[in-house]
Amino acid sequence: FGPNVGAGGRLLYVAPALSALIGQTLGMFGLGCCCAAQEDDRAAVVSTTTVGDEYACSASKTAGAVSPRDVAPAPEAPKAPVGELVAESAQAATLEVCLFRDSVRVPLGISVEHFEPDSLYISNVEEGTATIVGTYNRGVPEELRVKVGDYVSSVDGVTGHGAINQLACPGEVRLTLRRPNTFTARVAKNGLPLGLLLRFDTLGGSLYVKGVEDCGATIASQAGVAAGDRIV
Repeated sequence: FGPNVGAGGRLLYVAPALSALIGQTLGMFGLGCCCAAQEDDRAAVVSTTTVGDEYACSASKTAGAVSPRDVAPAPEAPKAPVGELVAESAQAATLEVCLFRDSVRVPLGISVEHFEPDSLYISNVEEGTATIVGTYNRGVPEELRVKVGDYVSSVDGVTGHGAINQLACPGEVRLTLRRPNTFTARVAKNGLPLGLLLRFDTLGGSLYVKGVEDCGATIASQAGVAAGDRIV
């Protein structure tokens, strides 16, 4: 699946035989025939490894002695992550998720690919309480969870490649997510190559359709597959 500009993403399921065929094509020809991959076709991944915490809180000191009876104000309760389904239609649902990351030492818990021009594709979600997203998912109903296959339309209002940098920042992180549309396409090869230009990340679980060629079975079958779709 994959969005056109301003549209929801599309998720393409393939039959086992076609999936095996794609795997054989990738293995035997390195995306031969009408499929192509370039060395710089790499996915941008938000690392979940621990990095140094350069952010520290400092307290100002007041002059004079502190009485033993002075009581420090109670610390503020930590903010809870929230999610809101802001729009839903027959095409796709849009989800707003607000996360709170106190330190960059705490992993966000998602990996993303940046093949689409206007959004990020979530290729992995680490569940459990060791990550920000994992903790959020455990506390909200199914329809509000961050899922593999979602598109990140923006992070704190930033879109495209700049959104990756926003994901690495501590503090409040606001994600605008777009659910994919899903469909099944059947392609009759009849001796023709598939005619798909594909990009992929070796750590991901899908193929990004960069283009559809006129010479292949996909066009001949009128399967409805288009550039920007993903094959899962």
